[in-house]
Amino acid sequence: MAYLELKNIRKSYFLGKEEFPVLKGIDLNFDLGDFVSILGESGGGKSTLMNIIGGLDRNFSGEVLVKGKLLDHKQEKELDRYRRETIGYRPCLGL
Repeated sequence: MAYLELKNIRKSYFLGKEEFPVLKGIDLNFDLGDFVSILGESGGGKSTLMNIIGGLDRNFSGEVLVKGKLLDHKQEKELDRYRRETIGYRPCLGL
């Protein structure tokens, strides 16, 4: 079982009535201790994906599972605990 799983993550932004899909069904698995880089063009959804993984973005569809348990992005206290005790980011310097 993966430590962190993303299942069918979808996110769009809207300008007026026009929809701009950014994440189109992302499925990813990360094991504990994995070192991962997310690369892509500007506007490709990298920051959006990181905000979903970090529990900051709540307006998306799909599932985020941590150690097999669904992370409920509607439960603020659960997200606070997740951010405080589980998730962390390290900037990649030198690129």
